[in-house]
Amino acid sequence: MTSKQAVSIRVSSASEGQRIDQRYNGDLYLKGDYAYLRYAESETELGKTTTVIKIGREEIRILRQGDVVSEQSFAKGKRLAGYYETPRGRLTLETETDSMSIEIEEGIGVIRWSYLLLAGNDQVGRYSLQLDIRPAGGG
Repeated sequence: MTSKQAVSIRVSSASEGQRIDQRYNGDLYLKGDYAYLRYAESETELGKTTTVIKIGREEIRILRQGDVVSEQSFAKGKRLAGYYETPRGRLTLETETDSMSIEIEEGIGVIRWSYLLLAGNDQVGRYSLQLDIRPAGGG
């Protein structure tokens, strides 16, 4: 049986000198060796999207469903396939993760990773992300 806990999630991303911080309220589920985060993204011009992040010991998978559909996977030292789909079309992507730190206890804590995003053989950009996961209403 899975357990569910309300959490506060801060997503910090940096690329090419620009930094974006976003905050979400979501749910944390623990199942086996994995933690799952689920939250609704802020509505944008592309519509409504729900994000699920599957966190393993050495791998992260981000699934987005709704008006935007995408899947990206990250594992240190690996190049993994994914995609990004909007009403305007589908783009095949790959991530090449060069660093990853997963410091969580029962789904609560901090996750950091950096990666190169590729579309075909073209480099789209280099990104660094950090997820801060805290109990809802906590520090």
